[in-house]
Amino acid sequence: MKTVKISIAPENPASLPEGRVDFNRLDATSEQDIAAQQHIDKTNAMLDAAKVVMEHCDSQIRNTQPY
Repeated sequence: MKTVKISIAPENPASLPEGRVDFNRLDATSEQDIAAQQHIDKTNAMLDAAKVVMEHCDSQIRNTQPY
């Protein structure tokens, strides 16, 4: 998805842009597409968690090794 940079004035709520939705793409999204993306998201979350655990374990091992 494309990222768009915007400028807003916090003191002026009217400066916030209106949201946009591509209803054709939204309507074309099936339950199967959503389930597949949920699976990908869960898998990526587990991989991220495993990476953090491995980094923690590596640092603990390095701290216990004799010089």
